[in-house]
Amino acid sequence: MKSVTAGEADNTRHTQVCHARKYLYGTYAARVFFRDEPNYGPDGDEVIQTFYTISPLAYPMDPSYSEVDFEYLPNGGWGSNSDSAMWTTTWETFQLEPWTKVNEYTRKPGGYAGWRVLMMTVEPDSVKYYVDGELISTHSDKVAPEKPMSINFNLWFMPKGADGSIGPVDSDELREYQQDVDWVYHQVDKVLEFNEMQQNVRTLQASGELFVDRVKPMQPALPSPCGL
Repeated sequence: MKSVTAGEADNTRHTQVCHARKYLYGTYAARVFFRDEPNYGPDGDEVIQTFYTISPLAYPMDPSYSEVDFEYLPNGGWGSNSDSAMWTTTWETFQLEPWTKVNEYTRKPGGYAGWRVLMMTVEPDSVKYYVDGELISTHSDKVAPEKPMSINFNLWFMPKGADGSIGPVDSDELREYQQDVDWVYHQVDKVLEFNEMQQNVRTLQASGELFVDRVKPMQPALPSPCGL
C-alpha cells in the first residue's frame, strides 16, 4: 500500500484494503512491513500504518459499535510526542460532533520498522494484542466487540486537530509512504497461541493455495463499507 500527500486535502491520497464483514470472536493475525520514513520527500508527517477490524457506526454513541486496532505511528501523533510508537485501541463507541470517545488504548513506545507479525485474540471478555509473539496489551470486556466486523488495512495521514494531532509537516513537496502486507489469517471462535497460529499459516502456505476463505458469510450478508 502506498499513500501520498503534499500537505493539503486535494493532493492527499490514502490507501485502504477491506474484506467482508463477517468476523467476530477468534484469532486474527497478519505479517506486515512497516517503514519509519517515506519512500521520497520530507519526513515527519503523522502517518498511520494499520491492521484492524471494524463494524459501521449505526448512530452516534452506538453501544454495539465494534473496532479493534493496531496502529503504528512512526512520527508520533494522537496528541503524544513525535516518537515512534505502536498504538492498540479497542473501541466501545464514539461520536464526531462534539468529539466523544469510549475506548481503551495502549501506547507502546519504540520503533517497529521492518517485518512484524501482529496478532489479536478477541473474546467476549477481553481483547489481547501481540507483536512477534509478545503480549503488548490487554483490553477489557467493557470495550470488547459485539458485532461482526470486516478485516482491513489502511495507510493514512492524520489531519491537523484530529484528537491532538499537529497535522502534516510544513512542506508542499510530495512524499510517499508505504506499508506492505504479506499475509492475513483468521481462526473463527478459537484463541490460538502465537506459535500455533504461525504453524497453521505455514501449513496453508505449504499447500500452495494463495487464497483460502472458509469463513461463512452472514445471512443475509452484511454491508461492508470501506471508507476512512
